[in-house]
Amino acid sequence: MTNNIELPMITTGQDGQTWHLYSFHYTSQDGEFVGYLHALDDGHAEQRLQELRHGAVLAGRMVEVVQ
Repeated sequence: MTNNIELPMITTGQDGQTWHLYSFHYTSQDGEFVGYLHALDDGHAEQRLQELRHGAVLAGRMVEVVQ
């Protein structure tokens, strides 16, 4: 088991659109952290980040990646 997860820099959706990897930074009382999301362009990335701020819920702790 590895402690690393590889994320694709670019991926193609089922509709043929190209999705790019974006990073976002946030600060909490525990320190500074980084998260990632895929979006079509800069404006779409901002929109998706706003959606995360308002609608994200914790799905659970990741313990393993199955390929």
